[in-house]
Amino acid sequence: MPFSREPQAIDVPRALEEAVHFHQQGKLDEAEPLYRAVLKAIPGHFDAHHLLGVIMLQRGRHEEAISLISEALRTQPASTAALSNAGLALQGLNRLAEAVAVYDKAIAFGPRSADALFNRGLALHALGRYAEALASFDRAIAAKPEFAAAVRSRGATLDALRRREGAVANYTAPVAFRPETQHKTVTVCVTSFDRFALLKQTIDSFMSLNTYPIERLVVIEDSTKPEMRDSIAREYGDRIDLMFNEVNLGQPHSIDKAYRTITTDYIFHAEDDYLYFGNPNFIQDSICILEERSDVHQVWLRHVENYLVSHGSEALYGEDGTRFFEDDVLFTSTGVPYRMLRLPHWGAWCGFSWNPGLRRTADYHRLFPDGYGAHARPGTIGYEAEFLCNAHARENGYRAALLVNGACINVGHEASTFTYAPRDDRGITIEQAPEAGALSPNRRDDPD
Repeated sequence: MPFSREPQAIDVPRALEEAVHFHQQGKLDEAEPLYRAVLKAIPGHFDAHHLLGVIMLQRGRHEEAISLISEALRTQPASTAALSNAGLALQGLNRLAEAVAVYDKAIAFGPRSADALFNRGLALHALGRYAEALASFDRAIAAKPEFAAAVRSRGATLDALRRREGAVANYTAPVAFRPETQHKTVTVCVTSFDRFALLKQTIDSFMSLNTYPIERLVVIEDSTKPEMRDSIAREYGDRIDLMFNEVNLGQPHSIDKAYRTITTDYIFHAEDDYLYFGNPNFIQDSICILEERSDVHQVWLRHVENYLVSHGSEALYGEDGTRFFEDDVLFTSTGVPYRMLRLPHWGAWCGFSWNPGLRRTADYHRLFPDGYGAHARPGTIGYEAEFLCNAHARENGYRAALLVNGACINVGHEASTFTYAPRDDRGITIEQAPEAGALSPNRRDDPD
């Protein structure tokens, strides 16, 4: 009779132990197959489902994370950790009200779960439910008094409630910083154009999540509309430095106008249509990368899956020349995980971007001594001007890195007025280039 071999049994406890070990080291590619092997042996295994879901969450694949963590919750519906991670996945999809409902379940089972209380506070703050957010941060701090991110987020919420004195006390609360970052100064610069609701969500969620001291928060409004200027001024007063263009300058010249007033070591550049959540140490982590890698000029921090929304699957899984990120996860000496941007990606991009991220002020002056506006042809708008600046940056060796532990998503796709496609070295869209073929449809949003 023909020889047959029985499938080799897996040692589930050992496989799970190895998977967790790899996971804790940030080696997600090594941990994932081991979790899947455990699930093949025991399809209802709680830890394997939950922790595999956490890997998907770390990779920004929020739909898959929800599916896997939901399977785990079928086995242990009272798991505070699993419910809290399910809330994070929903938050990553901007399903904030649903996230709050899931955090409520987590807290019902674990009333002193500081992480669940903190994340619930962030979601409530983003929804504009500030009084409830404040109560959630208060409970998180009561459960974990040294929770610096919750203390500073509490300050942002008090600020939103116009309780300025308490806000200042929380903003200045001591936070433990890594030695290599504690003396570095940062200015935030936000470009805005007549989208007050999105701008408010951007600023409020940033202030709620960020734990790093900010010297100035500059908002430059380019709509020329006095009513927009007045709305921003009424909302934020002296908490921000508002620059208002009486004449429309366009994004490159507006950025130059703001950057010329900045003297800090770093600039955190942002646009007016982002929701911040996730890693509260995103600025400190970005500084760690830039302090160690002189060949990296800016650090991106969007959650990875968000690029599927703005660019489609080619951005993450496409061929060479299109795919954004290198596969390898690298680590700073302080343990910050990051991935490098492929050179080039999405046609002829090098990693230069006006999306949210940290950059050295000195690099701006060195690489663009005449400003971004000098590289934007008259009449170019939006991503077209950004692409021209990118071409100059690429010629000068510009590189970018992505924080593995992201901190924001773009929420302004439907409000954008631009379409774009990947471009080659000549500035021609790849769809038009005969040697490249049609790689992708035009999509809304900026290219990076």
